[in-house]
Amino acid sequence: MPAISVVLPVYNGALFLREAVQSIFAQHHADFELIAIDDGSTDDSYAILESFRDPRLRLYQNPANLGMATSFNIGFALARGEFVARMDADDIAEPQRLGTQFAFMRAQPDIVVCGSDVTVFGMITSISDVPAGDGDIKAQFVAAAGNILNPTAFLRRQFLIDHHIRANPNYYACNDLALWIDCMRMGARFANIKAPLLRYRTHPQNASLKQEINRRDVNRILTTLLADYFPALTPEESALLLRICGTAIAVSRAEEVPALLAVVEKALSEKRSFFGESRARIATLLRARFSRILHEMKGVPHPHPSPLPQAGEGGPA
Repeated sequence: MPAISVVLPVYNGALFLREAVQSIFAQHHADFELIAIDDGSTDDSYAILESFRDPRLRLYQNPANLGMATSFNIGFALARGEFVARMDADDIAEPQRLGTQFAFMRAQPDIVVCGSDVTVFGMITSISDVPAGDGDIKAQFVAAAGNILNPTAFLRRQFLIDHHIRANPNYYACNDLALWIDCMRMGARFANIKAPLLRYRTHPQNASLKQEINRRDVNRILTTLLADYFPALTPEESALLLRICGTAIAVSRAEEVPALLAVVEKALSEKRSFFGESRARIATLLRARFSRILHEMKGVPHPHPSPLPQAGEGGPA
């Protein structure tokens, strides 16, 4: 059996698919299978996948477009490896990616999900700066960004099997965030390797995800997360805090500021860590988000916009 199962959902990804697949077959660590799930593509994606003759490729075609979460779950069900690695059809894995993550996970048996930094290229260019440690990653769940970047994810298959965890198809594009939070609730620990092991492509297709649906789903996920992290807040207070976190709608009226400030102060008074999340990082994040709201109300651009992919920005699948 292969040590690693790489799961690659594809939906109309023909433009960049060949380069993505080639980057997997060029890995220095060769003990893997690549499970490509064509999710009802109407372009040449399936033909491109069929053109590869590497015996490590296992190709599956959905009868219709079922979505990224369902496609991942199908790939996960087919996986045979000790570890499952995510890959997207528009990104490029660095040749050392699988080997680096495999060695890290073998050396860190307490880690369930491992990600890495990415080199962002295309429409935007940058290097990500995701947190390395478990507590900081869990704190970043509140921001719905900069935690575990989905196309870098490398996880222990048996943990998900043992705890009956799968990607939730009820979420359109941010099912990765929901998956990590579900893992956290079952005791998972996280880590990021502080090296860019993947080149994350930005282009019009992944920049134009259905943002309204994505915002709605992220806010649904964060509503339950905030209840876990801040149990002393009332539902009304949690709804106010949600406006500061993730993809929440910015404040537009000055009279709302005192209520928001009060709920931030109440949230910051909670010092307990329920899942190992860093309360200090959460405090820093909430203060920064509140500051950003004040800047935007005054019409002044915030000096530090996040360069990181938001939840659900994982490319076409």
